[in-house]
Formats: sequence, structure tokens, C-alpha cells
Amino acid sequence: MTQEMLNAAPRGHAGAAVVERLDDVQRAHIRQVLETCGWKIDGKGHAAERLGLKPSTLRSWMERLGISRPPRRA
Repeated sequence: MTQEMLNAAPRGHAGAAVVERLDDVQRAHIRQVLETCGWKIDGKGHAAERLGLKPSTLRSWMERLGISRPPRRA
């Protein structure tokens, strides 16, 4: 990472550069969309459609990124 890139990076606590891995950003975004959709993957207006993916592709990404639906609360 160059000094120019570090200067442009978002800053966290105490001014340290915040560097996120692409997998972390993808995981967070997919989880947010899934939560918004009530963890429904396919169908009109659900997660796969909102993400512009086929449901099978979304399921593959979820597996690769270690995303699974949290247990339902009683």
C-alpha cells in the first residue's frame, strides 16, 4: 500500500488507517441484504434479486464466505 493510498484511506480510532478485506466487505453487505429480506433468498424483491444474482450464485457466495442464517429465537 502506498503512502498516497494510506492518506486516502478512512480513519478509525486514533487516526489509524482502516483497511478492510474485500471478503469482509462482501460478507457484511450480503448479510445486511439478507437481514433486510428476512433471509429470503429467492423470489420477487428478495436478497438474490436485490443483489443482482441468481439464487444459486448467492447460495454459493454464502457458502464461500461462511454466511449462514442465525438460529431463530423462540
